[in-house]
Amino acid sequence: MMIQAVLGNPYHPEYGVATIPFPIPHDQYAHCMELLEALEIGDAVKADCQVQEINSFYSVLKRMEMLTVNVEELNYLAKRLDSFDTGEAAQFQAVAHKLELFELKDLINLTFCCQQATVITDFSDLSAVGRNHYMNLHGGSAKTDELKALDGEAVARSLIEGGGGTVTPYGVVYDNGMKLEQVYDGRFFPCYYYEPNAITVAVTAKSEPEDTEHITWLYLPMAQEEVDRALQRAGIMNLADARLHLEDTQLPDEVDALLDMEQESLADLNALAKAARPLSNDDIIKLGAAVAMAKPQSAEEIKMLVESLDLFDFVPGVHTPTEYGKYMIQESERFEYDENLEAFYDYEGYALQRMNAEDGMFTDRGYIAYKGGIALKEVMECGQGEQPAPEPWRGENRDEMLRMTLYAKNKAGYSLVLPADEEYLSAAKSYLGVGDFAEAVIRDVRFKVPYIGELICDTDCPSVEEYNKFAKAMEDIWQKDGALLTYAAVLDAERPDTLGRAYELLQNLENYERIVEGTYGYGQQRLQETLGLDDAAVEMLDGYMDFEKYGKECMEADGVVTTEFGLLRRLEPPFAAHTLQMRDMV
Repeated sequence: MMIQAVLGNPYHPEYGVATIPFPIPHDQYAHCMELLEALEIGDAVKADCQVQEINSFYSVLKRMEMLTVNVEELNYLAKRLDSFDTGEAAQFQAVAHKLELFELKDLINLTFCCQQATVITDFSDLSAVGRNHYMNLHGGSAKTDELKALDGEAVARSLIEGGGGTVTPYGVVYDNGMKLEQVYDGRFFPCYYYEPNAITVAVTAKSEPEDTEHITWLYLPMAQEEVDRALQRAGIMNLADARLHLEDTQLPDEVDALLDMEQESLADLNALAKAARPLSNDDIIKLGAAVAMAKPQSAEEIKMLVESLDLFDFVPGVHTPTEYGKYMIQESERFEYDENLEAFYDYEGYALQRMNAEDGMFTDRGYIAYKGGIALKEVMECGQGEQPAPEPWRGENRDEMLRMTLYAKNKAGYSLVLPADEEYLSAAKSYLGVGDFAEAVIRDVRFKVPYIGELICDTDCPSVEEYNKFAKAMEDIWQKDGALLTYAAVLDAERPDTLGRAYELLQNLENYERIVEGTYGYGQQRLQETLGLDDAAVEMLDGYMDFEKYGKECMEADGVVTTEFGLLRRLEPPFAAHTLQMRDMV
């Protein structure tokens, strides 16, 4: 609160008074106007409020007491003063005192030029006084080199000794030839951004030429009472007589390009601004991508998109399938990324598969995909409407092994995460409106470990329950060192053609050994196993035995196979030679 004013009716003091804070907060504006209306004052244009008392840091405003003022002018002045620093406050008060200003129009105009004056409040540092004076004479700015070379003390002494200063309660003021320019004409407030806003609209009367300076500035969102009173000050009683111009927005360029100000209503623009005001910078970027995808045709439709941003998945800065695939596997935290397997990831292939399943697209801002349960057109026409009930909650204490999208008769695009307990599965069925998962269609099955998913076939059309059983088994080996790579090697070697067979292999994983030492190390290992030697004994034989040759022979005898994930041995029964030959031919 910059100013607190006690206002009354100059013709009816018996009505009492109303204490109003200035600037008037948006959420209090309607209430404050009601207080003034009860006193039959507070006109948008006329000066009808008598200032009974005024309290402010700006003590110079005390001279307004017992004057009759316009409440909108007082509100605008308070906004201007609220932005001043200590130096500007001294300049304003000292010049207002010197010029004996008390009319609101003059005080408002003073806020636009008082910075030209020099006010000395402390004579102990003449160098600082000189620098400030030099800055004031040069529009408040100067090059660093200029200030370094400046003899501030000499400048200050010249100023003081030259006379022309006026002593005020706020310091000695030198006006430096300042002119009180009529920036404010008494009716149309100059454009001034007091606080961040979503949309700025310039409103002019159609009866005025298009280049008129009689502009009413609306900083949306605004309370409807503020909008109405601003138009009243402009003399615009019917919006059909108004011309709207989009001056500025905090919205993405995609929105600005779509807004046709000849067709848009002020109410729709205000509603859009209200919806957009809470958006973060990231949300604004996401909105730009959503607009590029949905192609809305009006402010109302854009507003619906703003309110439905949670229905979109967005990856900023991604413009190719390869980039999207890398993001999903490396950064999305949906998968456990292993840099040692970099050569085996097919980023582009995975991304294209995913894009096809989720109907996503690339925009100038990045990749975006719509995941809502109703058509985008319906979202823009009526918002999310009767959206599905909140999705069933799956406890976050379990790792995600795989995810699938389920489509039912009445619900589409539900993402089911596995493994899951019966409570979650029952809730998911209720959400889908099915008694059994067999009534839903499974699409886009995605494993947390991409290379595992790529090696598993589902030609037997497994059920949700079978997928869940498999996911539970995957969860059991998830934290075991090397287990996932061993399983990947097993899948590559055995080539199961059904999920059921892949599950059996996972359950029997201890029957396989992934070899990481090479033929030399394998020779040492097998010698230890065959003769029961300890490490020291094997080390003693080093140099006297050809472990490389021995290891190669053992691999052939043991049926060791080469997979995309390293060498693999099956313990019981070993891989047969003919099996190996057939596998190598594939």
